[in-house]
Amino acid sequence: MSCRASAATTTCSSLVQADWLHGHLSDEDLIILDATQRLDREQNTASPDAEAFLACRIPGAKYVDVGGRLSEPGLRNARGDLLHNMRPAAGALAAELASLLGVRAEAAHLVLYSSRHVMWATRLWWLLHSSGFPGRVSVLDGGVQAWRARGYATESGPPPAEPEGREGPPSGGPSPRLRWRDGAFVGKEAVLRSVGNADVALIDSLKPESYSGARPYGRRGHIASAVNVPYARVVDPASGLFLGPREIRSAFVAAGLRPNEDARRRRHLGDDATLRAGEDAARLSLYDASLSEWAVEEELPMAAPAEEGGGWPRA
Repeated sequence: MSCRASAATTTCSSLVQADWLHGHLSDEDLIILDATQRLDREQNTASPDAEAFLACRIPGAKYVDVGGRLSEPGLRNARGDLLHNMRPAAGALAAELASLLGVRAEAAHLVLYSSRHVMWATRLWWLLHSSGFPGRVSVLDGGVQAWRARGYATESGPPPAEPEGREGPPSGGPSPRLRWRDGAFVGKEAVLRSVGNADVALIDSLKPESYSGARPYGRRGHIASAVNVPYARVVDPASGLFLGPREIRSAFVAAGLRPNEDARRRRHLGDDATLRAGEDAARLSLYDASLSEWAVEEELPMAAPAEEGGGWPRA
């Protein structure tokens, strides 16, 4: 994700800054979506966080339930556990978007944010980008934290009611025609074929303690041959802002990857991986089920750093 700015203009591919958003709040095509979810790390589940939305939001924002209404329900792993945050059917995504958009999709500029972890906003960005959403889609760098740090006003309480007599999709906002890009999402079979494949980089985005097996999802460790680029290494912990390109590249190089030198397809594992999609998205795939599926199936290969010589792979 990148955003290039000059004194006069800002051209954004995927990120916008709080100052830019504040200056464009009155744009007719602007729609701000709050994608905040509450994460239960013990149960590895996410749930809507409407309380955070009601307590503090950017003026005019609408709430979208990424983990519920924008996820396929009822999918389970081999142990019978529910799989969360799974890609929905394209038609279901389109119908939900139609209920949110007040302008035609191709004319909309969606700005996404989360008041907690940015991965909920980047998860929604990935869904929209990968489904061929015709409008512009950006993520607010730093979310509500960055907005408030700039001293901009927030709203609280129930949002204003829709105009009387308004039913169904907003006027002028039919369901956009969406279709998933081939390879944007992959299942365990594709990941299994990627294990040990020199032409594919498997990237584990979880925290080091999960990668090492100190905090297992089922079995200890990570998918065999995956390298670890923790999502926390691309975001500044104090400000919540994305780090600069040099720092992000260093995180990949430290894991043994050469972001600008190889043309390998990459398999990213789990929602945290959507933080690093950006303009390289055509060569990226997301394994939605991640360790929630993989770690409970004994025949699927896993490893821990101690079994591979210790530590992270290094360049």
